[in-house]
Amino acid sequence: MVSLNIQIFDVDPDDFEIMRAESARGAEKVYPFDKLAVGQGFFFPLSEYQARNGADRTHTHLRGSLKACGRQYAPRKFSVRKHGHGYMVARIY
Repeated sequence: MVSLNIQIFDVDPDDFEIMRAESARGAEKVYPFDKLAVGQGFFFPLSEYQARNGADRTHTHLRGSLKACGRQYAPRKFSVRKHGHGYMVARIY
């Protein structure tokens, strides 16, 4: 068994806010979940998702990405629904 020397520390508050606002892939910067009030929404086209992530990406990939990003803003809830050639996201509470 390998023993790791990992130390726990408090992250600088400014760094923490920056880190919390970013995901590993930066999706929160692309999707404006944090800007939505209840009753507001946004549309994200599949073509834009494919341009960023590869042409082989499908509606299922986009839906999964949107749902995963929305969960990071709990307890706020979002509805993700297919709409034409993309997905509409609405904040429901």
